[in-house]
Amino acid sequence: MLNKAKKVVVVTEKILLDKVVTLAMAAGATGYTAVYANGQGHRGVRSDALSGHGEIFSNVKIEFITARPEVAQKIIDGVVSTYFGNYSGILYVEDVEVARTSQF
Repeated sequence: MLNKAKKVVVVTEKILLDKVVTLAMAAGATGYTAVYANGQGHRGVRSDALSGHGEIFSNVKIEFITARPEVAQKIIDGVVSTYFGNYSGILYVEDVEVARTSQF
């Protein structure tokens, strides 16, 4: 049987990875998945390799899954109010279904 949960996805500058994870864990998240990311948006192509810094990825995509909507909302509010005024990033939420809700 699958159970409803929320997946909060934050795509932002990789320098914020540890800070966003710390914020989310304090909000009640029990874990996360992070992968390096690059792409193109209203600020153009986002890749340090193009600017000569030698790194391919300058962004990170961090995913948190929680069965508790209030935890998802705390993560959303915290990330947006704490970081998105000074750093680039996007945040979106997906409704997902998970097995073993106790893991989330």
